[in-house]
Amino acid sequence: MAWNNHRSANIFAPNGGYVGIVDADTKGAIALFRVTLMTYDAGADDGSTKSTRNVHMSFFNSDGSAIIIHNLAGKAVERINVERDDNGKITSLMFDKSATTGVGKGMSISEEATYYVGENAFGEKLLGSVTGSYDEADIGDIILGTEDLKEGSLMWEGQM
Repeated sequence: MAWNNHRSANIFAPNGGYVGIVDADTKGAIALFRVTLMTYDAGADDGSTKSTRNVHMSFFNSDGSAIIIHNLAGKAVERINVERDDNGKITSLMFDKSATTGVGKGMSISEEATYYVGENAFGEKLLGSVTGSYDEADIGDIILGTEDLKEGSLMWEGQM
């Protein structure tokens, strides 16, 4: 199936959190999503929190049925489900809230993911929808196998 003529485009901006999907042949926009605004424990002694989002990286999985999104500042991994016709053309893009996985502590949803409606520069309707529920997502505190291993205490080999 020829699905690789589509690209995900990360708009990496402070608190931006945008990911676009583009047809590589026509250069036409197919969809534009804004990822979840996450709130989490900022790690300070005063118990402060931080609310943010941005897209560091996104990519299609190996069979083209999903786009995996790294919401870097939001400390989450998220997913857009992709449906295609028999020729590999994208027919549906659904941001799946239930697939969200948090990788921080004290996490909560401040603003849900959204998508943009309208037409691209060629007059074609943008695709997009949101499905699932954050109630089914895994945004609980990151749990590690030992009390000695905590967020922020990891070192790369040779760093000691």
